[in-house]
Amino acid sequence: MPLFAELRRRNVFKVASVYVIGGALLYWLAVVLQTQLDLPWWTNRLVALLLLLGFPAALIFAWV
Repeated sequence: MPLFAELRRRNVFKVASVYVIGGALLYWLAVVLQTQLDLPWWTNRLVALLLLLGFPAALIFAWV
């Protein structure tokens, strides 16, 4: 229980939820722009990979 209290105190849950919602919107924008601008097929995968790699970093920064 002390771990969850510390995570709540440091707003880690809020940062995680904002990151997930913002990432979903950013990924949706990448999909729309890929079809409109005729970008290569791998752009969506690149955006998804960058979002997945950035998630732990965002949680670490929220903890600090």
